[in-house]
Amino acid sequence: MEILIMMEQFYTRNQLIDFLGIGSSTLQRMMNEDLPYIKLRGRVLFNRDEISTYLSEHTKNKLETTN
Repeated sequence: MEILIMMEQFYTRNQLIDFLGIGSSTLQRMMNEDLPYIKLRGRVLFNRDEISTYLSEHTKNKLETTN
């Protein structure tokens, strides 16, 4: 039961690809750059809170103007 609760705190590769609407090669490039992830028993997992923080820090404000 505790493992299931813990797993809800993470995205799998496929879940994150679907969530972000990106391809697997884009995800791999982001991981190579600085996207936070962990490896657990051969599986790559992404902490949902860390991904949220990463996205807020790496996403430009769409309301910014380029004047």
